[in-house]
Amino acid sequence: MKKALALILTLAMVLSMAACGGQKQTTAAPTQPQTTAAPTEAPTTKAPETTEAPTTTEAPTTEPAPEMKVEGTIYVLNSALEGLETYTDEAVRYNANWIPIKGWNIGNFADKHLWFKLADDQQVGIVSYDDGYTAVQEYGYKTFRDQMFCLDVPEEELENHDSGIVYGPDMKIDTLPYWIGYIVMGPEAFLFADDGGTNAETMFFGTVGGLGGKDGMTKMVDAESYDFIGIDGYTEEIDKEDLKDVNIYFNEGRVDADSIAWKGYTITDIQYIVPHGVDKDNLPETEENTVYKITVVNSGVLDVTEKSDNSYKTALSETDAEILFPNKGSAQVGYKVTEILKALELDGYKSVTTISSGDSASVTCTFDEFKERYIVENDSKDRGPYTTGKNQARGEMTTNVLLFAMDNDAMVYVPQTATQEAGVPVGDLLEKLGVTDAKAINVICNDGYNEIIDAEDIKDVFIFHLEDRIDVTSIAYTGYTLRNAVKIEIVK
Repeated sequence: MKKALALILTLAMVLSMAACGGQKQTTAAPTQPQTTAAPTEAPTTKAPETTEAPTTTEAPTTEPAPEMKVEGTIYVLNSALEGLETYTDEAVRYNANWIPIKGWNIGNFADKHLWFKLADDQQVGIVSYDDGYTAVQEYGYKTFRDQMFCLDVPEEELENHDSGIVYGPDMKIDTLPYWIGYIVMGPEAFLFADDGGTNAETMFFGTVGGLGGKDGMTKMVDAESYDFIGIDGYTEEIDKEDLKDVNIYFNEGRVDADSIAWKGYTITDIQYIVPHGVDKDNLPETEENTVYKITVVNSGVLDVTEKSDNSYKTALSETDAEILFPNKGSAQVGYKVTEILKALELDGYKSVTTISSGDSASVTCTFDEFKERYIVENDSKDRGPYTTGKNQARGEMTTNVLLFAMDNDAMVYVPQTATQEAGVPVGDLLEKLGVTDAKAINVICNDGYNEIIDAEDIKDVFIFHLEDRIDVTSIAYTGYTLRNAVKIEIVK
């Protein structure tokens, strides 16, 4: 009986164990979300744990993979521009032609020739001979003193500025009149002699060609007669009714005025024109918008102590300096290259080549030259990005720059047209940079997350705008993107 009971129990245990061993346990696979938006961190897969070491003691038969090294880095310029200051400096001009000119400081010239005291906020107007256009300098006389003027303008390079140019740190070059005739500052005016000559009556009271401009902002004080004073002190009084017969013009290298007292002769090196009887020690009360004294700028720069060949020598002070003046080239808004490089912690390169996104047109400059320039992100004609600067000659630039290649590194600007559906192929970037032997790329995001992509997969990788950031295609996680990409390392 006992033997039979034990046999029954043993059989029951065997049947129970067989039933447990035959049951299949399953776990549902996670469902991957179908979305193009990247998670803050790409999903990770944990490697299976092993509880047993390999039993073989033989060395592996395959050679270890060669170590891969980063041979260059492509930095995302779009990300670097975020938060940087923009500039509208004189040098930020599209494809300008920079002309070297030399001139005189207006403050120094004014100290030598002004008779009337001007308030710091005295309005300044620059008037054109040609059409009477007046460019009002809102900042006032105090700031205007820091500007410069040039008389010896290279006509073959700077058209329409025959009579002279006013320039300086506060001048709005794009509002500067052609054929400058006068600078009007309350009771004082500066006259720039014109090749075609200036009629005294028109100058005093005319609109086009007159110191008041087409809007008649000011006029010469009405007087019975006026004193025309030469640089040597010779003075001739001319009645108001005779002004129509007096012209001021270039004559044998001088600026002369027709003489009424001596027909056929001129008042040489004309310096000042004032109402008769007015001099530095006998100044009248002034009225608003009325000029009481005209100074001929061309004669005012002469040194009365030095004369040769019947002409006075030009006097240049130590403060006068040569500057580069832009011919053509529209004003733009740009970023300083030095601040971009600082943000990316880049320095020490030899040269920089800008490469266009379209036809791959390129221009190369030294790294030192590049550091003195600006980058315009875009303009009203969608020509950006491109570089500007006073050390960049007209025509020596490329528009719609895709890459700024710096030795083995580069900066890429991802255009707004590069969307997730039509991104820039990363393979094209490598091709434009001349990289043909990359074994992989390492895409690094702003949070430190990275993904290494093998060479055979690079053809499927794009860089593009997504929402308000720059993303790169993920190969490891289909349907995901590498968010806020900041650089792409080239691995060889």
